[in-house]
Amino acid sequence: MTRTSPSTEMPGGLGPYEVWNFGAGKHYVFSAAQKSSRYLTALAELKPATRTGPDTSRTAADPLVRVWLPTLWKSDKANPDLFEPKYIPFILRGSEKSQGAVVNADKLRSWLLDGLAQENLQPFLNSVDIEQSRFRVGLPIAEAAMKELGTLEPTDPKWQPATRILERIEAEKHNPEPRKRVTIFAIIDDGLPFAHRNFRDASGERTRVEFCWLQSAKADSGQTSVLFGREYLRAEIQDYVARYGDDEDVLYHKAGATQDTEGLASMIERNCAQARRFAEGLKAAGFEILNDVVLNQVVVKFGDAERTKKVIDAIQADGTCWAGITVWQGHTAMRISVSSWATTELDVERSLEAMLRCARAAR
Repeated sequence: MTRTSPSTEMPGGLGPYEVWNFGAGKHYVFSAAQKSSRYLTALAELKPATRTGPDTSRTAADPLVRVWLPTLWKSDKANPDLFEPKYIPFILRGSEKSQGAVVNADKLRSWLLDGLAQENLQPFLNSVDIEQSRFRVGLPIAEAAMKELGTLEPTDPKWQPATRILERIEAEKHNPEPRKRVTIFAIIDDGLPFAHRNFRDASGERTRVEFCWLQSAKADSGQTSVLFGREYLRAEIQDYVARYGDDEDVLYHKAGATQDTEGLASMIERNCAQARRFAEGLKAAGFEILNDVVLNQVVVKFGDAERTKKVIDAIQADGTCWAGITVWQGHTAMRISVSSWATTELDVERSLEAMLRCARAAR
């Protein structure tokens, strides 16, 4: 059998991330990326052309490729003079002819360029050379999460700021007495257990979550503000909590938030337990755990910054597992994140043994 080496050619417009995920590394990427789906999220970096007017140099090679623009990029019919962006996000549907077939980097690039050539993107592409565009491609969108909206543009979200919170913020401005401050923050992650006890108030009955867009959730045909996944508003989350309490597996299933064989809450709890095991093993070996391990993250340092960096380099070179460097409250440290459905207790023990071995060798 003749052994061939993979091509070193990188299709124009793609980077190492895309070539790896849709090429040699496809068996090692996130489980969601390994699932067959024609729908992808993408971001195009647009390159200016030397002439004016819409780009007509490319005609879609595959007319079955489709693209959709997200909510914030709706065309303004009252103002036809749209701005000319440097970047444009979109959702891509690959050719139906290729459904179930292997999508390699070359086919991916063809789909992306065909996507930019679609008619509904042309108003944004004045003075753009489509062929010179560069792309970043995200994870596939689950078939069940994607909506077939046709030519329908997404509507504005129904969410409105909570009056109660606005009143508290306004009261703080005029109250000289010290009190608990209202802190509003956003979370961007690949999953959010929006009904978890840690996202409720002290009574455990009222959610703190004002709004959640769960991109992997089963699509709700009644919602038209997002192209895929599902939005959850405070009132809806509150209703689920009232009906199902702390039984999160049932809650998320009823809410259409997960279609996995293992419940989302069970997977999160297992990952959190695995993180605690990492922390216990590292602490027992004499290394300092810097954070309270209440979720799936562990922050550990192996001495001073120089030694910690050496240990991290050794762990990454060992290849049993991967953990990255971080700075936590001024300390150089290693961050362990346990977030995969596929991680087993045996994986944790093997990884922990490798970490301790590398740490001892770096003394």
